[in-house]
Amino acid sequence: MSTRAEIECYLAEGAGLIRQAEECASRLAKVGACEGQRLMAAQIIKAMQRLMWSMEQHRTSLERVPISWKHKRHLRSRQP
Repeated sequence: MSTRAEIECYLAEGAGLIRQAEECASRLAKVGACEGQRLMAAQIIKAMQRLMWSMEQHRTSLERVPISWKHKRHLRSRQP
């Protein structure tokens, strides 16, 4: 698994790549590319966005720090 810092770098890079892909798709539309080319560009962008969502979910899961078993035992021993 990747560390939170690595995921932040991947997310930043991914955001830049999605911007580039969206600009490319926009250029395709401006030059009158065929529907198949525009559809392929849209599908690629959607796949990139799904991957970004997945990485964001992974980052969120890393932000949740579970209580260690040792700490849980310590808390239980202090209860009456």
